[in-house]
Amino acid sequence: MNTRFTPIRFSLFALLLLATAVVSFAQVSTGTIAGTITDSNGAVVPNATVVITDTATGIVTKSVTSATGFYSVPNLQIGPYTVSVSVTGFSTQTANDVQLNVGAQQEVNFALQIGAVDVKIVVNSTPPSIDLVTSTNMPVVDERTIVDLPLNGRDWTSLANLQPGVASVRTQPAVAVTNQRANRGVGNQLTVGGARPQQNNYRVDGISINDYSNGGPGGVIGSNLGVDAIQEFSVVTSNASADYGKTAGGIINAVTRGGTSKLHGSVYEFIRNSALDARNQFDVPNSIAEFRRNQFGASAGGPILHDRTFIFADYEGLRQYQGISITSSVPNSDARNGLLCINAACASKVQNTVNPAVTPYLTFYPLPNTGVIDSPTADVGTFAFNTPQISHENFYTGRLDHKITDNDSLTGTYFYDRGDLESPDPFNIRITGNLARRTLATVDESHVFSASLVNSAKFGFSRVVSIAPTTLSAINPAASNTSLGFVPGLPVGLINIGGVSNFQGGLKATGEFDFHLNSYQFYDDVNFTHGKHAIKFGFAFERLQNNQLGTSNPNGQFIFSSLATFLSATPTSFNSPIQQGTSPRDLRQSVYGAYLTDNYRIFNNLTLNLGLRYEPVSVPTETANRIAVLPAVSATARRLGSPYFPNSSFLNIAPRVGFAYDPFGKGNTSVRGGYGIYDTQTLNYLYEGLSIFTAPYLLLGNITALASGDFPNNAYTKENAAGAVGLRYAYADQHPKRGYVQQYSLNIQQTLPYDFTLQVGYAGSRGIHLPYRVDDINTVQPVKDSIGYGFYGPNCTTCVSTATLTSQKLNPNVGQISAVFMSGYSHYNSLQASLNKRFSHSTQLGVSYTWAKSIDDGSSSTFGDTFANSVSSLPTWAPDRRRAISDFIVAHNVVVNYLYELPKVKEGNGVSYLANGWQWGGIFQFSTGEPLTPLISGDPLNLKSADTFAFPDRLKGPGCTGNPVKSFNSMNRQFLNTACFAFPTYNPVTGYTHLGNAGRNSVIAPNLNEFDTSLVKNTTFKPWEHPINLQFRAELFNVANHTNYGPPPKAGTQLFNASGAALSAATAGVLVGPTATSSRQAQFALKVLF
Repeated sequence: MNTRFTPIRFSLFALLLLATAVVSFAQVSTGTIAGTITDSNGAVVPNATVVITDTATGIVTKSVTSATGFYSVPNLQIGPYTVSVSVTGFSTQTANDVQLNVGAQQEVNFALQIGAVDVKIVVNSTPPSIDLVTSTNMPVVDERTIVDLPLNGRDWTSLANLQPGVASVRTQPAVAVTNQRANRGVGNQLTVGGARPQQNNYRVDGISINDYSNGGPGGVIGSNLGVDAIQEFSVVTSNASADYGKTAGGIINAVTRGGTSKLHGSVYEFIRNSALDARNQFDVPNSIAEFRRNQFGASAGGPILHDRTFIFADYEGLRQYQGISITSSVPNSDARNGLLCINAACASKVQNTVNPAVTPYLTFYPLPNTGVIDSPTADVGTFAFNTPQISHENFYTGRLDHKITDNDSLTGTYFYDRGDLESPDPFNIRITGNLARRTLATVDESHVFSASLVNSAKFGFSRVVSIAPTTLSAINPAASNTSLGFVPGLPVGLINIGGVSNFQGGLKATGEFDFHLNSYQFYDDVNFTHGKHAIKFGFAFERLQNNQLGTSNPNGQFIFSSLATFLSATPTSFNSPIQQGTSPRDLRQSVYGAYLTDNYRIFNNLTLNLGLRYEPVSVPTETANRIAVLPAVSATARRLGSPYFPNSSFLNIAPRVGFAYDPFGKGNTSVRGGYGIYDTQTLNYLYEGLSIFTAPYLLLGNITALASGDFPNNAYTKENAAGAVGLRYAYADQHPKRGYVQQYSLNIQQTLPYDFTLQVGYAGSRGIHLPYRVDDINTVQPVKDSIGYGFYGPNCTTCVSTATLTSQKLNPNVGQISAVFMSGYSHYNSLQASLNKRFSHSTQLGVSYTWAKSIDDGSSSTFGDTFANSVSSLPTWAPDRRRAISDFIVAHNVVVNYLYELPKVKEGNGVSYLANGWQWGGIFQFSTGEPLTPLISGDPLNLKSADTFAFPDRLKGPGCTGNPVKSFNSMNRQFLNTACFAFPTYNPVTGYTHLGNAGRNSVIAPNLNEFDTSLVKNTTFKPWEHPINLQFRAELFNVANHTNYGPPPKAGTQLFNASGAALSAATAGVLVGPTATSSRQAQFALKVLF
């Protein structure tokens, strides 16, 4: 049966779904105050008037209790409130200082006493700090935490790491002027609840601001400025209610600061200078990488019309010069002259002939300048370069709130972010730059039909632009010399050598990618309260326009398996565009959503959370119909035009259920549990890379049948002559099954004395039919034998010709095939615990701990190597070897944060100005390392693909149990115990070389240990009616100057070359810069707050 999805069918379904609504609740960018009104004997009090006053603006909202004594007031702006209740025959009661957080459903209950209405009683008890209403795990990072804690880079999203279940992705490619980071998303990424970063949803004032990779947002250096414009944000770590869509992971839900009834604001500058810093272990010897940062800005907010209109505006600027400590493995003097180690131990060296064709290209490799410069026992040395990165960024935010009538309110938000970054490459050959732009605009109109019926309509526009990298100028004149080019008329291209850091080419050699994402969003939400039900239903629509163009290695790229093959000019492969030019692609897609939630208060101590979401998406299309896919992986002809594949999202119906139970009925304990289904949509970002590089719209060739004389000029000629056999194609799963994640959790919250709250629980998930991204599936297929997956490798006893090998590829008729399959899976299990003390008695404290394990068969979504430790072409033919812990998993993560106001002395004398107003804060984090994969360079399995890989064998025995690493220090940073690995043996019967058993992500990188602290002095004076606070801040990051190593780069995880020779101990398994955190750095700031 052919089912067509039409707007009429969707509308009928949405109307049917919404017609079943009885009542609603959970919010996205606002909050709800709700509760039950009883008398002193516990009997419910109907028809009581509830008055809720926003103490910041003076805006009043009224409601009336139902026949069951229940009231619910949704769509309230976050902030402090006063709640009062009055009804004939009872005294009026008021609760002050009720803090409403973003997305929260704050319960405020009253037990009225008999008396006259004009008798007012102030309730002093603080509303509960535990969630007695929902099963959603949604901790909040409040204003005090955002503003007062030491924040390296002033990136407010990094504070999400304070919560259990959340961890930074330290295996994300480093910020640099390359396409490695920009292609995969510029923003600093988080994993929430074991999900891929691309499964998260970032929202500001209810509008999604995910970037073109569907990852976390960020400016040109990855951070999110505008700290002073964010009032607070929540982090939904599991079991989001049905009003949250387009997410199968976490939700970072921020609300901008608004104006209040009084003028308030700040002016500030934060300064950093390397003169105050400690030396990074990878800095050039006897020096500290230069670092200067100035972050400055101002904010102001206040009333325009009394109790009606309020405005807020913020500006933050960043000016930064940073020397990034980068170390590269480069050929030493002996190697340049052809004198190479005879084996890994390098007991002796043997003279090799240096092909004259190679000699001109040695000028691009700098000489070692640190450590042993010309080691007699190594072919390479270390080149340390403090690469200067120059950044400029300007971030603007504005917000307007207007109370049109007592029943209508309007809110609008706008921000604009513009940043530029420029830097030389790691070999100091050329200067390139990145450009980044972001825009957000929102309009939200809320209308109160009655005390029990409220509607909110929201429109938003989000735009993200990234251009990276664009070449600015040459440093080494040879970088612009076209006579050294691999492609006629162009300068030198890229060179990859096993065991040596990659040369990134001359002018315009690195592929430039331009991404422009436009997202138009509309949401309509209806809140209805009836009896014991708080119901919400609504509709969501998002139109995605992903416009991109890119070039893939326009100057060409040679790959050599080792230094020896490079010096002899014998490449493994060559790839380049056959026809020059850019390849624009303009993808279009629509996302629809309809939902219904009901928080059903069965008893005063038990609430059921019921929800249902329907979220179909259209299949990506291209404005000029420039889509080309293979209809099958073995097809000889591509299919041109839309659609990519049949739509499988029509049945995306996702139930979500949960409960919140107060077993003792005293508001001190909450047992919560939930289960939900969350769709992983086949969105545009999955097909950006596929669409850009696909023949016939961009002809990208790759050739592996090369000889010594083909370097540097003849490979391009051979590649063109190969025709369609060498071209790059794309494959998208032609019958994708519905991809989704099941989330489930169970936890207990308990209030403790002295304003402490403890939460302990389990959170888990299972992903089904997730994206499985491979950069090249077109490899020679293995033969299963008694050892495992067999290939005609270098040790084969019955070797075959190149033509025979090519015929054994998955599709011998074409070249590289990049593919996305919707067949991946994931399993996540965790113990999550937190202990929090809200600010009281001069102290605030937060402790979180996560013990987690996440297993999948591939963690990448955008490209095959979304993360720096990813294997970019995990084999389709070896699903058992793909299964491993996730690329981003952190098994143990402990984070402690605190704020403490130092004791004060008596006011009224000069000493008090100096002694009072001091505050000490800090963040401590300990986490275990992230995984990495031991590899073999070159093509030891004779896969004959554009993206080869191979695992070594893992040895067992003394010293090789558990994590195969060894102790190391700054003088010897070889982290991997290479003695625990061996080049795969071959089957003496069949003659096949086998795929090693070491496996993906089988080694854990070093732990992270960091402590940041701040000391703040507040001095308040009153030159006129309103006081002014002069604040001085001194902050130290990585106080102990602990070297937190990042995982080794790909070159450092390669232990053998394609011939089986062990690579030099100078590179194999060696930790290099940049580090995961900075060295000890100091920051000072001065703020004027009014």
